[in-house]
Amino acid sequence: MCPYSFSRPSLLDRIRCVWCLPLLIILYLLVALHYGLTCLYNFGPSESKDALFDAEILHDYGVSIRNIPYIAALIRNNVSSHLVLQIPDVVGLFNVAAVINVTFVVIIFCGIKTFTAINRMQMRQRMKHIHKQLLNALLLQTLLPVLFVFIPAMAVIIFSVLEIRIGRHANTVSIMLAVCPALDPFILVYFVRSYRAQVLKYVDGVVSIFCRPRLPQISRIYFISAVQIVSKPKITSI
Repeated sequence: MCPYSFSRPSLLDRIRCVWCLPLLIILYLLVALHYGLTCLYNFGPSESKDALFDAEILHDYGVSIRNIPYIAALIRNNVSSHLVLQIPDVVGLFNVAAVINVTFVVIIFCGIKTFTAINRMQMRQRMKHIHKQLLNALLLQTLLPVLFVFIPAMAVIIFSVLEIRIGRHANTVSIMLAVCPALDPFILVYFVRSYRAQVLKYVDGVVSIFCRPRLPQISRIYFISAVQIVSKPKITSI
């Protein structure tokens, strides 16, 4: 086989590179559509939810739930001493749990495959070290929504199933969801040394610009000329 074929990407690799980003975008849009439809049709308002949650929301927030849009999951409802299972909400919980479980499987599968491929590749030790840094940062960035979104959301769902009232503490899920994107860059800067060095370089430049000593104009001219004289001394022959 010609050595040039090893360095030249094949047609299959080009197709993968071309179609990778559009397929990921389509996948993200499908997941977002799935979540949106689940919240709209499975966790939407209903008469039983209004009757059950109205007094609690009025006590905690001072508003009537009948006058505001909301989403809520109601697994079962006691009507005249009979247990009535809320089928739409149960289906919605299974849909959300399926997406979360698939995410866990993809994280574990891709992490193992990538780590194995890096160890098998023949490359310089420095490049392998950089690849491992990027892999660790990517894994933590992938696990960040699990820790800040999935686990708190599942905890709220489990508390609801067990009929444990948490009240206003359920708003923690929304707060952690808003904080999650802000933590992504810190993971990358902390684990990847080259990124960290570049960020520190920019910070150093900004600090030196805004915090340099402000000398008078005459003193600054004298200081610059003195530095030029010292840096370029004249050599005279004896």
